[in-house]
This record gives sequence, C-alpha cells and structure tokens, in this order.
Amino acid sequence: MLGLGLGVSKVSSLRSLAAKLLAKLKSRSTYYENNKDSKQVVQDLDTIEVLDKASILLTPTAYSDARVHSVKTYTGDNVYDDDIDEAVNGGTWTDNGDSTFTVTGTGSPSVGVGVRDVSASYLINGNTYSWTVDGSNVSLAVYDASFTLVASGTSPLYFTATATNRLYISPTDGVSATYSNVSIIDVSSDFDFDRASSATRINSDGLVQDMQSITDPELVLNGDFEELGDDLVVNGDFYNWTGDNPDGWTIQGSENGSNFVTESPSGKLKIVSDGSLIGIQQDILTVGKTYTITVDVDDITGNFYIRTGATGITVAPNRISTTGTLSFNSICSGDGSLFITRGSSGSYTIDNVSVQQVDPNDRWSLGAGWSIEDGELVGDGNMTASDTVNQAYNFTDGNTYKFSFEITERTQGSVFIREPFDGGSDAVGTVGTHTFNYVAGAANELRLRSDDNFTGKIDNISVKDITFSEDVDLARINYDSNGENGHILLEPTSTNLVGYSLPNDTNWSKGSNTTITENYAVSPDGTQNASKLVMPSGSGTYAYYEFTATSTTNHTLSFYAKNNGGDADVTMAFFMASQTQSITLTNEWQRFEFTTSITSGNTVQVGVDNITSVDMLIFGVQCEALPYATSYIPSLTGSTVTRAAETLTGSGNSTLINSTEGVLYAEIAALSTTEGSGNISLSDGTGDNRIYIYYFEDNAISVIYNINSTGAVINNFTLSDITSYTKIAARWGNSNFSVWINGTEVLDVAASNFTSNTLDLLNLAKPDGSGQLEGKCKALAVFDEALTDTELQNLTS
Repeated sequence: MLGLGLGVSKVSSLRSLAAKLLAKLKSRSTYYENNKDSKQVVQDLDTIEVLDKASILLTPTAYSDARVHSVKTYTGDNVYDDDIDEAVNGGTWTDNGDSTFTVTGTGSPSVGVGVRDVSASYLINGNTYSWTVDGSNVSLAVYDASFTLVASGTSPLYFTATATNRLYISPTDGVSATYSNVSIIDVSSDFDFDRASSATRINSDGLVQDMQSITDPELVLNGDFEELGDDLVVNGDFYNWTGDNPDGWTIQGSENGSNFVTESPSGKLKIVSDGSLIGIQQDILTVGKTYTITVDVDDITGNFYIRTGATGITVAPNRISTTGTLSFNSICSGDGSLFITRGSSGSYTIDNVSVQQVDPNDRWSLGAGWSIEDGELVGDGNMTASDTVNQAYNFTDGNTYKFSFEITERTQGSVFIREPFDGGSDAVGTVGTHTFNYVAGAANELRLRSDDNFTGKIDNISVKDITFSEDVDLARINYDSNGENGHILLEPTSTNLVGYSLPNDTNWSKGSNTTITENYAVSPDGTQNASKLVMPSGSGTYAYYEFTATSTTNHTLSFYAKNNGGDADVTMAFFMASQTQSITLTNEWQRFEFTTSITSGNTVQVGVDNITSVDMLIFGVQCEALPYATSYIPSLTGSTVTRAAETLTGSGNSTLINSTEGVLYAEIAALSTTEGSGNISLSDGTGDNRIYIYYFEDNAISVIYNINSTGAVINNFTLSDITSYTKIAARWGNSNFSVWINGTEVLDVAASNFTSNTLDLLNLAKPDGSGQLEGKCKALAVFDEALTDTELQNLTS
C-alpha cells in the first residue's frame, strides 16, 4: 500500500489520521503552517473513502528551501541500512555504540576521503531521496557507479538516485566529526520549487510579508536592550549572614552604636544606624558600566542609598525612602564597589539585593546623553552631533538593508541613521515604528544619533539584509486579506515600474497645495511606513511618480489606500497616463487596481488627484505591464524591481503514478479571466505521453489526453469565472477518459490506455518546466486507481 504505511482503517478517528499524516509532514519540513485547512482536506478525502488511494497529496502546508512537501509520500520508512556494504576510504570510522559514529579524514567529500562507501542497491533508480544526519562538522556526498558526483552538501541533502549510488559521510575540513541517526527517506512526491527573486504574500495575520523576511537573520544584537548579565551579588538574600560573618559582604565604617541584625529564617537584613557612614559593601562592579539594581525594602525610617562606586550617585533613585520592590539603573563611577549605606539616622530592612550589568556583552557603544534603562535606549537631550549610538557590523557594500526602530516616548528632538547607508536617513521625531531601506556603503558601523537634542526613548532596533539570495528560495502560502483560505500562489515574472512604491517628498512630484509625510502610519505590512497625503480642494492637489514605458501593452496600477480618520467615505481619483478613475476611500485599507493601454516610449505618470478635500494614507504603489495586478513588489531605492516567475515541478515516479489507471485532481483558481494561466501536467517527461489541465483566456479550462503523440483528446470547458476555485478531476483507464468539474461529469469518451510505467512526472507546468501554472492551488492529488463516478462526484463537489 502506498502512502505513509499507516494502514488506514475506515473506523479510525479522522482527527487521529489527519494528525498522524500532518505530524509526519511537519517532521521533514523547515516551515509549517496552514494546519487547519490541510487537516480539513485530509479529513474530507477520508470521509469519502479515497484518502488511501491517493499516492500523492499536496496541500499548502509545508515547505523548505527550494522544496514543497506533499502530505503523502511514497514511504515514511528509513531505507538506510548501515550493515550494507560498509567500507572505509581515506579516513577512520569508529563505532561508538548506540548508533553513534566518529569520523576523521582530510577534507570535504571527495573520492578517497569519504568514510562510508555504501553501494546503495536499496535506492530505486530515478526516485528522489532526503538524506539526513545528526551531528556537526559532517559533509554528505553521493556518487554514481563511475564516481561522478551526483549531489553534495550538508544535512538534509536531496538527491535523485541513479542505478548505483555510493554514499559518503565525511568530516568537514578535516576535523573530527561525530554523527548519528542516519536517515534516507524517499520523498519522490515532494516538489522542486524555484523563483530567482524574493516575493511577497499575504500571511496568516492578513499582512503583506516579504518571503525572505522569514529567513533573514537579525543583525542587531540586543536590539531590544533587554540583555542583562548574571547576578553579581553574593548572598543577596542574607541567608548566610551569621554573627560577625556576613558571607560575601564587608562592613564599612565605624559602627558607633549602629548594628546589623538578620531575621531568621527569612534572611532579611535590618540595619540600625545613628547616622554615621556605616554600611555593607561588595567590590563587584566595573567603572563606567551600567547596572540594574533590584532590592526589596520592607520597612524604613529616614532613608538610605545604594551607591555604585566610591563617588557614586547619592540622590534619587539611588537614595531610597520608600518600601516595596525597587528597581533602577545606575552607572558605576569612582571604583568598583557596591555600597549600601545610611543617609540619615534610623533603620531599614532589606532583602533580595540583585545587581546585573546592562548590555553585559557590550553590544552598544553609547555617546554622551544616551543610556540604557529598563530595556530601552534613553536620550536625555544633552548630546552633540558626535554623540552616537553605535554597533559594528560587516556590511556588504551594495547590499540593501532594512533598518527599523521604535520611538516609544518623545519630549523633543529627532533621531536618524548615519553611514553606511548612503549618507543617512531623514530625521524622525514621532512616536511609533520607523522603517528605512538603504544600500550599504563602505563603512562597517551602524550609527543612530540625534540632530536636535533628542529627549525620549527608543526600542526594538533591527537591521536585516534584504538583498535576495537564491539560497533562500521559499514557496508562498498565500492567504486572503483576512488571513484565511490558504493556498499556494504561483505568479509570472513581473516588474514594478514605480521606483519608489512608498510615496515621498523627494522622489514623487506633487502640487503646491499637497503635502506628503513619510512613515506616518502603520501600513498593510504591519510597520509604520505608510505615507500620508493631504490635498485640500482646489488647485495644486496631486501627487505622482513618472517613468517611461518600455512596452506597448496593457498596464495595471495598484496601491493600498485608506481615509486618514473621519467617518465619512471620501471620493477621489487616481490616474495612469491620461486615464483617470474615481475611487472611494474608507477607514479600512483597500487595494485599488486600474488597467489601461500604454504605448512604449511614452512618459507615464501614475498617482492620485483629489475631487474633494482629502487626507489619506497610501502604501505599495505598483505599475506592471500586465492586464491584472499581482502581489506587491516593493521598490524602495529608485530602481524598478522584478519578481521572477515561479515553478513547482519534479514530483512523482513510476511507482507513485499508475499509468494504466488513475485520477489527476486539482482545486485551483486562475489569476485573470483574460490571460492564459499555465499547466498542470502528468507525463513521461515529454509531450508524447501526457495529461494536461490548463487555463486559457475567456474563462475556459482545457484538458488534454495524449498517448504516443497520436490522437490527442483535447476538450475545452467554459466556466463562469476561472478566478474562482474550481475542483477538477481527470480519470483514465479501462479504455476510457473522463473529466469531472465541480461535481459534474463534463466528459466521458473512449480512449486508449497508457503503457505500464509510462507516467512518472507531475509538474505544475509542462513536462519541461515551461508554461508554468499561474494561479492558486489549494489541493493537488494523484490517485493510483480509477475512482468510481460516485467518488469523483464527491471529490469534486
């Protein structure tokens, strides 16, 4: 039986079955989401009793770099056997017991260095496998029988088996390595994913999200200013204070009638003094460092102070006259002492004294006027232009970085970024999160400074390199604007011709009575980068971006906008070239779209114009040479930005696909009613033997059935709206070919049968990877037997 070998019982719990399948899927993927929708698909298939007949089942749930994982795979069993053809080549291999091994060698994987030479006869030629190894400093390599390299890298390593494979586990760079839990699993039902650029989606929170942000590492260390060191105080709870031995503390000054009493068993310390300089001390601090001090005060008469250093501060908050759990920051000056001493005659009882260094790893360098207090960066208004907040990095010249920070409180002044970001950002001086994108220059230091005596607090500083890397190639599980209805989104290549998708005063043209305020409000991507446009009625009320068209075709303008306050809807116009269209703003974000024909070489202006007085927010302005709008393509540095086309290919083999009979099923939606939208193909890798499902213009869907390039059966079916989800199933076998769409049989014809083991490749594209599907996919399945009419009706209803 194909699948995960669960032995599906019709009386088994649907919930338990779905959980087992999805748990197995989660364990072999890097990113996992949309569990609710996928579980429902699994349960629906089991309810109509066809789940066990599915050899491949894809739902938008799990993905890794350049991979999309199907719910059902050929086998979940580990086919690796460490007793088969073991040999040692060019290194040493030690069995440590408990299936743990140590290897040593002279370098990365190559013939003569590999430690385990496994002639893997248990691998099936043409099947795709995932090879995983637990451990460190381990490299993996796969060679064929003639020692030609098939694949190499670190765990997990994906490879397609040849007739004979030799598998090598080697220590990286010649160091000793320990490894265990070798696993080789057939994942032939998974898909290869490719897109040579970044792309955005609507995530499950309903926010616009760049896919690369999922894996972009945070470059800032201690960006939330919450890092504290270990507690430095010895015997801070005073439990070990016995007699004249305070354990960790020293008594300073002449007692002059003063005394120290510990209350047993609580461990609280009561100090009674006649006002002399008497107290307790530990030499645990470093001059110039900031510390968070915490102390419990139970009762007090008069006051006392906690001094950091011999010349430490003796005023509030270090001078204490109230009870409770008190916490404050203090900079050590004079020497490294912590001194708790009387400020006047009287008594006080203390407990749980704790001292922790702020920013213990010295992540930040703070100029005058800056301090870290209570998990925030604080500016006191007493700084000059050279008094910056610094953190050093190895920025890559020419790479684009996303920088953001939050102003949580502000009394006066502004802050901005200095080099290496093209001379720095505009100054900002409003409470909220501020985001900027810059191309790195030659400097290797991040600097934040005030231009006019900033008084306030800053938190959550972040820097990420958002330059696209092909090593981060993630498929998109896209959602509706409410964060529901997850689906795999596949789009064609497209370019945002607007060089600045976030309107600004510098790079957009505007009328004399129009103001543009950048980073004014939280946008649909969840950060404070939406622009505000204010245009009173009358002349000089417009804003636009200008570019030169490079093609003669339909262009589509799109952007997000909302009314900036007020209850009444606002009617305004937006325009592209000489065409204008009125829209109605509400108090909720909406994405507006407008398509018109543009001639190559013409100067094009895209923007907004008012009819009545307008105060609006705008985000994500985009113009594409397409007759419909695709997902948002951010353009932040003045250049056009292109999102590459996406492909989902490479699933299946002759074991998973029964050529003599079966069903190809999909729940899909097109991106446009007027454009061809690509293919889903089941084939032998060519166009000779194939089953195609594909969209084309005018709300039509087509199904092709072809054997040995002779007598292709081509049928077209008209739908009410191909941009709505359609459930379609094509059944072959028993000299018959039939098609079901949305619960109705639309085709039933006599047809020849495929030869056994002919069909072995499933693509969301043509067999060669071209003609890729451009649309949305909620489910895709291959069944290894011809389902009944009743089963097909239930499947597609």
